[in-house]
Amino acid sequence: MSIELNVALDYEEPLNLEEALGDIKIVCGFDDVIRGSSIWVDDWLMALVESVQALSRGDREYTSDIVTESCPLIFRSSSQGVSI
Repeated sequence: MSIELNVALDYEEPLNLEEALGDIKIVCGFDDVIRGSSIWVDDWLMALVESVQALSRGDREYTSDIVTESCPLIFRSSSQGVSI
């Protein structure tokens, strides 16, 4: 799995992660790609961190309701790895 995150920076203003917009690309295999454009970076990063923590505790599934998105991300752990 690889995650690419692009954030547009305004060098005249200090970076405020709570208001940072960007694009995300999550590659889970050769053809499995999740893309998000103009996403709130802090919301997505929090969802990813929470899911890793839950799966590390031994949870088999974790649902992350990203407030700014229309549908949740569901992370599932199996013997073959993690799927989103």
